[in-house]
Amino acid sequence: MTGLGYAGLILLGVIAVGAVVYGRLRQGARADATGEDGRWINGSGTINERPAVFRADLSLFDLPNREDYGYELIVSVKLQDPDELGFPQQDEANGLYEYEDAVMPAVQAGGWGRLAVVLTTDGFRDFIFYVKDHHSAPERLDPLKPHFPNLQVEVLGKPDPQWTQLERFSGE
Repeated sequence: MTGLGYAGLILLGVIAVGAVVYGRLRQGARADATGEDGRWINGSGTINERPAVFRADLSLFDLPNREDYGYELIVSVKLQDPDELGFPQQDEANGLYEYEDAVMPAVQAGGWGRLAVVLTTDGFRDFIFYVKDHHSAPERLDPLKPHFPNLQVEVLGKPDPQWTQLERFSGE
């Protein structure tokens, strides 16, 4: 994956568990409140000198049981035909929305995880969740593979009880 730093990878079958660290959005990045409840923000800027767009759910900071979600799980989809800025073309974007509609309930079922950030940069769309443990990832995500055979998906996880990634994207 271009533009991402890795540390301490551990392989669990085909699921890689490790750390993905994003650089901070550069000064001048913007974020706007959106959504009915105003708890999601949209933002844009650059990461590692590449354009980036994201949305983040700030309502997660208000969860009374935040400590239960001490693991970061990144479901990273490599774009098949990104434009010159590293963003998906319209047809691929539609497929990514369909994947998001499938991966969210798979991870969030039974309160196991919460979607925190959706990031697109440098030819990748990353879905960043906070979950109760990373061991359940294969049983939740593997059933999606036959429905999305053309997607190249990598799953990474690490302990993150401080919710470092959400903090980075929230500007908090």
